[in-house]
Amino acid sequence: MDSEHLHRKLIAAARALPVDQEAPFCFEKRIIANLGTIPRPDFMGWLAQTLFKPAVFFVGVMMLTGVWTYVHPAPPTAENDVPEIENAIWAPLDSLGEAV
Repeated sequence: MDSEHLHRKLIAAARALPVDQEAPFCFEKRIIANLGTIPRPDFMGWLAQTLFKPAVFFVGVMMLTGVWTYVHPAPPTAENDVPEIENAIWAPLDSLGEAV
């Protein structure tokens, strides 16, 4: 007997059974008892799972940038650049006046 013929025969036998309109014994009570066991969503787990891939990506970018900076260091700056940088940083504070 091939499987297709057996399948048709089983489906026909299942359809020939009368339909029972009653629910199984204590069906409602089992459903009501299981309603309290529905798991609550884990927001922190979802957040950690969602942010893991971007964090790994940015750590990789940071490591590649660090390696690139180590392999190709910036050229040394001239000594006369330092006072210009200091003046640019301290200029807003100089306009406040002397401390009393």
